[in-house]
Amino acid sequence: MPVKKLAEFLGERLAERGTSASFARRLSVSQATVTRWVMGKSEPHFESCIRIADYFEIDPREVFQLADKPGFEELYNRTFPEYKRANLSSHDLYKVSAGNIECDAGKGLLKAQE
Repeated sequence: MPVKKLAEFLGERLAERGTSASFARRLSVSQATVTRWVMGKSEPHFESCIRIADYFEIDPREVFQLADKPGFEELYNRTFPEYKRANLSSHDLYKVSAGNIECDAGKGLLKAQE
């Protein structure tokens, strides 16, 4: 049963990462909906699958495969043909630029740009 794979994934990941309440709020669904997904009694629609992937920081196609939704994958590929995960380092995330001064907050350095 395809719903079972996704249900197991959600159950395991939610146990590791936090409560179903915060997950439900982030996905803009009710806790009852999340419970039904985890129990395998219902399955998420396309947009919820994408939000699940975003929450767990995985490629949405992985969620589509777990849900056994090849149609979702085809729709996703047509809608977002060039999806690529950004390869940002922690250095990039904490780099702040203000005018001609660059502040590297990760290292606490200030340097003037010419």
